[in-house]
Amino acid sequence: MSLFVVCIFALYIVSFFSGDAVSMSKDRTSALKSIMAILIVLHHLSLQGITFLGVFHSWGAPIVSIFLFLSGYGLMKSLCKKGNVYLSNFFSHRILKGILIPFFIAWGIYRILNIANLPSIHDELVMLVFNGLTVLPHSWFVFAILYFYVSFYISYKYFKNIYCFLVLISLFILYEIWCQNWNYDRCWYISAFSFPVGILIGKYENNIIERIKSSKGYYFVIPASLFIMALCVYTKMELAYMFVYVLIPIIFAAILFKVKLEALMKFKIIKSLSNISFEIYLSQGISMCIFRGQYLHLESDYLYVVLTLAFTIIIAMLVKYIRKTLLHYCS
Repeated sequence: MSLFVVCIFALYIVSFFSGDAVSMSKDRTSALKSIMAILIVLHHLSLQGITFLGVFHSWGAPIVSIFLFLSGYGLMKSLCKKGNVYLSNFFSHRILKGILIPFFIAWGIYRILNIANLPSIHDELVMLVFNGLTVLPHSWFVFAILYFYVSFYISYKYFKNIYCFLVLISLFILYEIWCQNWNYDRCWYISAFSFPVGILIGKYENNIIERIKSSKGYYFVIPASLFIMALCVYTKMELAYMFVYVLIPIIFAAILFKVKLEALMKFKIIKSLSNISFEIYLSQGISMCIFRGQYLHLESDYLYVVLTLAFTIIIAMLVKYIRKTLLHYCS
């Protein structure tokens, strides 16, 4: 976590020389998503005891909080831009094509590779609902984001004004209660409220930017927020930790209004990864099981990490290609 905070502070210093605050462009958020996707793979590899990746061991929740923030932010920006028309094809475009089809492709690949050692689909569903356990490694994120997207749709399709956000928060509280009641792993819920933070910032982005432009308070808010984060971590209380992952996306949003990341999209690798960031999340467990699974176990940590990263990207591209092909033939 220390290095993560150092990175935040470095971006904060860079923001002093970045000119006026402006709205976050799609290129900026896409570049950030691609970086977050690779970092989450490194985090999961570090959890396997790979010592030279130990610095990423505590990066999981902060990275997820940023990804959830960007997801909520993107939904609200699209809704503000397109209005209720955006919600008319929300399930087919965002949920079916954007989440479910890529997931089932990755899930199918994983099941084929591990066909002899997996529970039945019925048992898999029971494990998922009542234990928060997923067969496809690290795919808890898919089910969490599905719930968040549906909650967003219900809140902004059927309610108006302030009631939209109140309903959304109520649904998130129910989600937290469910996860903790059934003893889900904390990854399911610890960063969850980053998503509604993204929705709020997306809705009031122009007001926030004007406040940053007209006030010097920006230069004090971020150090103060980092200090509050340190106090929350020091308490070692779960509720305080949840507040940390509300502050992290707020800090990142303030910095990203100032720091221009569009230049990163000039790098072909960043541009390519930005198109498969979600598929990378889905594919990491597949590549890990290939190189340290029932048929093969690489002894070298360095070779394992390099091949896992390379094959995660290759499999993510394959998932994307199969998805496009299916949609083409089904349209």
